[in-house]
Amino acid sequence: KTMKYSCADCGFVSTGSESLKYELNEDGTYTVVGIDDCADGYVFIPAYVDGKKVVAIGDSAFANTAIKYIGIPPTIESIGNRAFAGCKVLDNVVLSPSLTTIGQYAFAGCHALKSIRIHSGVTIISDYAFYECITLESVVLPDGVKRIGRSAFHNTAIKSIVIPDSVTRIGDSAFNGCT
Repeated sequence: KTMKYSCADCGFVSTGSESLKYELNEDGTYTVVGIDDCADGYVFIPAYVDGKKVVAIGDSAFANTAIKYIGIPPTIESIGNRAFAGCKVLDNVVLSPSLTTIGQYAFAGCHALKSIRIHSGVTIISDYAFYECITLESVVLPDGVKRIGRSAFHNTAIKSIVIPDSVTRIGDSAFNGCT
């Protein structure tokens, strides 16, 4: 089930899943911190709630849930540690172009995830970010990524990857076990 949310300042209307849980940040923005239930497996995060911008997906917000698809609005700037860890049927993620941070273990153990396109705002792919995403075959890294963390793509199925010139550090075992 979805609801319509709008921005108090500009009137922008977005649609979001009804059962999401939020936490108000000190700066007046929101972080998604969880979900009550999601029977159909499709989750849509709204750009605004109560007229305030939704800017983050919190630590472990969706960990070990049965979500299959996550719609992330362009307002999301960070994905917390373990945000989607253990989401074994998650197979479709559209990342926000405003995203700057992908936390540790953010998508670890997402066994059905086949591809991911990371936008140019991301400079660091944290340690273990896509660890054990055993069907992950396609990764697009933009110019601007500076660091790929330890075991970031460990035990994935990546067939080929282009590392941009902007990368200055690749952590230990970043691509270890890629089949």
